Amino acid sequence: MMASLTSECRMKVGWLAIIAFACMFFFPFGCQGKGSSGAGGSTSYDKDDKGLLWIMVDGKYGFIDANGTVVIKPQYTMYCYFTEGLAIVHTGEFSDLKVRIIDQSGKTVIDPAVAGPKFIGAGNFHEGLACVVFADKNENHISHSAKLKYGFINTDGKLVIQANYDQAEDFSEGLAAIKLSDKWGFINKNGRVVVKPKYDSLRDFSDGLAAVRLEGLWGYIDKQGNTVIAHKYSAARPFENGKAEVGVGGRKPQAGNYLIGEKYGLINKKGEFVIKPLYDLIGSKNSDGQLAVSLDGNWGLVDKTGKTVIAHKYSRAYPATEGLISVVIGGHPGSGGKFGFIDEKGNYVIEPKYERAHPFHEGLAAVKLNGKWGFIDKSDKVVISFQYTFAFSFSKGIAPVTVESNGLTPFGGKQGYIDTSGNWIWKPTR
Repeated sequence: MMASLTSECRMKVGWLAIIAFACMFFFPFGCQGKGSSGAGGSTSYDKDDKGLLWIMVDGKYGFIDANGTVVIKPQYTMYCYFTEGLAIVHTGEFSDLKVRIIDQSGKTVIDPAVAGPKFIGAGNFHEGLACVVFADKNENHISHSAKLKYGFINTDGKLVIQANYDQAEDFSEGLAAIKLSDKWGFINKNGRVVVKPKYDSLRDFSDGLAAVRLEGLWGYIDKQGNTVIAHKYSAARPFENGKAEVGVGGRKPQAGNYLIGEKYGLINKKGEFVIKPLYDLIGSKNSDGQLAVSLDGNWGLVDKTGKTVIAHKYSRAYPATEGLISVVIGGHPGSGGKFGFIDEKGNYVIEPKYERAHPFHEGLAAVKLNGKWGFIDKSDKVVISFQYTFAFSFSKGIAPVTVESNGLTPFGGKQGYIDTSGNWIWKPTR
């Protein structure tokens, strides 16, 4: 599969315990993005609309505001971020989790243990509805053996789409992916099937089209289920601003489901290539359409027309943020490669010397040197000293940092929040 396809945070409510646990650490301001249905490195995070940040104290999760004031006291075993003013939280032990839905004051607004449909897991609200999961009568929590069915509730907790599905995804552009008898299709907000379940896998609607896979090949359909781009791709991403990343060619090895020899490019809504499928991998892109691509094992950048703007000579490259491009030389990220920053002409502004680095946000970049993370400005001046075992980028003046973790991920460490001067908004706890 295309490398960037695997980076999406998927909200499979059937495995909520696993997904939410990962989301709590990798997305400190909440689970980011919507998934692709099997039905198929973000480093900066936006807070929810009231600016709430999660904290952990004595193993329980709660929320603070941007000033470090506790808004919702730590009491939850798990949480997922606020969407449309509501958040899914869990109490109890992992072997017997109880779900409820709270508002941004911490008030419980939907509790299936008290009233309404007795769902045992839920996804976030999107377009006024949340996917919920039910188990058979002998189960009161999600487990590997539970027989699960999926439906949707509204913000009043009313079951508005019956739990008739083997799996379901969040609503996007008025439609939600559903699975029946191992095939995927789409329903509307009235619960009516508008695209018959016949696809092996699919992705959410975006820009009016959805990528769908049939008999091993991907194509695109419209909201009436009409095929508008034929099934001829080995991989496909959702459309964004009229373009979509696709893979062609490739062959399966003797073992495994991945493909060898795929090449990737971008198509428009007519199925025409706007960037030819020349590349081994396609990475991230920025708001200007600048795209990181790998050619013969070397990374560079192309613009939205496919023109090379940064030569393919790096172990890794990332599109420009705030005028600077992060590049890696001498090995892969995390395996001996060194991070530095170049300008958009390819000249080094910050020499490659860092073990890890995140892109610049709000004038600062989180970088790792000698096993510790700190923050530098665009002149390579150390603004916040190297003292953290992990650090994320700044968003709206706040960055999550950890201490006492393994330095590769935030797992196992204490997390706190700092401002752009390095002052604690919330000292690390766990």
